Amino acid sequence: MTELEALRQEIDGIDARIVALLGERFACTDKVGHLKSTHQLPAVDAAREARQMARFETLANEHALKPELVQRLFRLIVDEVVDKHKKLGAAD
Repeated sequence: MTELEALRQEIDGIDARIVALLGERFACTDKVGHLKSTHQLPAVDAAREARQMARFETLANEHALKPELVQRLFRLIVDEVVDKHKKLGAAD
């Protein structure tokens, strides 16, 4: 196996773990959505989102990543979560 093939295999393994972690994250946020719906809480928590975006910036910097990239990725994830919460019946 060439070095390039070995690195690509390593990347594929990392990608599989990222997808598995996303699955775990969405399973957890689904539970949050059900709680929000049950307790008639809003689908969006703007204060938490702001704290999380600041946290993502810090985490990105700790791992030598562009904060804007990490924040854009999580913006996509959070938007999907909010959409699911709205569909579950959380308040708007």
